[in-house]
Amino acid sequence: MFANFVSSALRNDLDANLEFCVRNALATGELSPATHAYIQQVSGTANLTRRDRTLLAILKDAIRDGCVQQVEPNTQP
Repeated sequence: MFANFVSSALRNDLDANLEFCVRNALATGELSPATHAYIQQVSGTANLTRRDRTLLAILKDAIRDGCVQQVEPNTQP
């Protein structure tokens, strides 16, 4: 029972974080390096829900259409 609770809590965190990242990228028009890394990590997850896949598709379309630009990390001190 506890394992189901933890699994459900982690699933809810993933959903909330993914939605926040996608909404933030769409609102600002930018995809930060950290957010990009998180999106890559989530994309590699095998157990994505339909909602997760939809959010990722929306973000991918926005990037393709130029509505969201990936920000390059600042490597200068």
